[in-house]
Amino acid sequence: MEDLNMNGFHGEELEIIGENFHSNVLSTLNSLRQGQKFCDVTLVVERHDVPAHKCILVACSPFLFDLFTIDEENGVTRSSCKLREVSHKGFQYLLDYMYTGRILIRSEDVKLVYVTARKLKMDEVALKCVAYLANNLTSINCLGIRSYAQDEEMKVKVDNYIKSDINKVIVSPNFFSLPNLQIEIVGRKEDVTDSEQISHLLDLVLIWAQNNLQGKKNKLDRLTEQMNLLYLTRDNTLQDCQEFEDEELKEDDGIQDYRKLKRKQNGERNLTENNNNNNKIISNSSLPFQKFSLIKDENIEREWKIIAYKQTADNTYMGIAILNSCLVTISLRYRVAQQSPSTSVSDLSESPTNSTSTDPQYDRSRSLIPLNTMSTPRCGFGLRSVNGKLIACGGYDRGECLKSTECFNLESNTWTMLADMKTTRGRFSAARVGDTIFACGGSDGYHELRTVEVYDVEKDVWSFVAPMIKHRSSPGVAVLGDQLFCIGGCMGQNSVAECEVYDAKTDSWSFIASLNTARYQASVRAYNGKLYVMGGTDGWNCLNSVEVYDPAINEWRYLESLNVCRRGAGVECFQGKLYVIGGNDGTHSLKSTEIFDVENQKWIFGPVLVSPRSNIGSAVLDGRLFAVGGFNGKKFLDTMEYLDDANEWTFYTPFYKTRGINGGLSSSCDSLDNSNNNSALVMDGPLH
Repeated sequence: MEDLNMNGFHGEELEIIGENFHSNVLSTLNSLRQGQKFCDVTLVVERHDVPAHKCILVACSPFLFDLFTIDEENGVTRSSCKLREVSHKGFQYLLDYMYTGRILIRSEDVKLVYVTARKLKMDEVALKCVAYLANNLTSINCLGIRSYAQDEEMKVKVDNYIKSDINKVIVSPNFFSLPNLQIEIVGRKEDVTDSEQISHLLDLVLIWAQNNLQGKKNKLDRLTEQMNLLYLTRDNTLQDCQEFEDEELKEDDGIQDYRKLKRKQNGERNLTENNNNNNKIISNSSLPFQKFSLIKDENIEREWKIIAYKQTADNTYMGIAILNSCLVTISLRYRVAQQSPSTSVSDLSESPTNSTSTDPQYDRSRSLIPLNTMSTPRCGFGLRSVNGKLIACGGYDRGECLKSTECFNLESNTWTMLADMKTTRGRFSAARVGDTIFACGGSDGYHELRTVEVYDVEKDVWSFVAPMIKHRSSPGVAVLGDQLFCIGGCMGQNSVAECEVYDAKTDSWSFIASLNTARYQASVRAYNGKLYVMGGTDGWNCLNSVEVYDPAINEWRYLESLNVCRRGAGVECFQGKLYVIGGNDGTHSLKSTEIFDVENQKWIFGPVLVSPRSNIGSAVLDGRLFAVGGFNGKKFLDTMEYLDDANEWTFYTPFYKTRGINGGLSSSCDSLDNSNNNSALVMDGPLH
């Protein structure tokens, strides 16, 4: 008898397993999405409309599941919503993953996908990204990865890597782009050399920063925009020297100057904030769609941590830290409070005045009186030093080209207006020839120029000489031997490779060999009998290539490239070395500097500027390297800074032992002529 079931069939149920069913369904859904078929929601990500199917989104993202579930419980039907703090590129990767189960991420985009996956709570993708990033750490990318790391395991791996490779990390490009917290601690003990003491000081800085930053928006900018002078009290805490009163501090001139400066800045800041509050506009307009932040600020646990540090000089340290979940660098210097002249002999053994002053002209390398600003911000302008003064001419401010000229006297810390240029002129370079300054080419705001004018310092007069052969904006100029050279530039959108040289005897220009790479906004300077051209842009790409011109054979050749692509950088011969200062890497204004190592024929990083600057003026005055004006990425600058005796950039005037009645420096400044004798930039006499 046959074994049949009650319906007369043999065997059990029929099971059908479709080949490639899941992939086929996902492929069909993806095609529907791409064709915008049956989509029931539009997500707005960075102003991009992204149509999708809710059922796919909520199945893959717990965050989106919670979002749409709350809507359903509240009886809300949403056809469009905006996701804040989400990268469109990162979201597109994840959307492809939701619909296909597979993505191929370019290495430079892994961080975007990681951050977005964390926000959407797509843990599997986030963990894969973590593993990839942790296995591909380098001294160049580790700081960028640490800045957005959210998984504790990942943070620990990156921190350990930074500690193990701190020497390379602190000279990487990303290091110089971080906010820098400058701290000077005044204490009683003469030296801090023990590693435990140093760690303790950094921990105290962390506590001080936490007290100043926690719960206060935008306060980090205030702490990093200037040096912070702190006092190590008897109860082992750090107090801002502006707020702390102690008899021992009254004899410290640096602290007194700091207090005056802080009072002035606080008054200006309060005035600005009051004006901003009075100008606020309240709008009741409704939005066409609702916005959703993926992270609620009140639920975030802010991170505070010293990651690593390194000693860079006596009692001076550079560290990397997390302050209020923001990655920063910390520049820490420790010194002892100055004692009064009547201090006892036994006390003098602990006084820094016995050991810190290396130059009898100075009590220390700088005061806390800020350098005065120019009459107007200047960008893409001419700057040279003549007869112990800086002379700034032309340039542009917010798109308006200038013709004004002014000079800076370091001794009196003042700017004085001089005769106007003949032509409104910006985006040009200037060169010093004896007691004259040549301004070549540029733009008047409407057209590229080929005119050349010369400023006579003694007569305070501008006059024209023969124009160049080609119109060119943003060229580089330099003096080599007894000749003035104009290098590269641009005409409209086209970069220029042709170079010209001026003959003073015939008052005429002629061509020399063209550059190998056409470029403008390049840094040009004479050095060791040759012309050096560094960086710039070809109109499409920011460059780091370097070319050297040998006048003996009329030929350009390539040299070792800069570490960082930069255009609009300052350049100067200083103390026998070639410095490239600031600039723009095509995305950001830069604080980093580079120095040419002649012996090894390579570029090394130098001291970091206080403020990022591009299209700056640079010059040597009174034996000091100055960076003036430019653009910091947010505003045009009228400020300047110089490299002090401690090899640090500062906004503050040099501190002389004696001061005049009105606060002016009573000792005379040396003529710049002496400081430039080793540079091929300066000629003994004029060309004409």
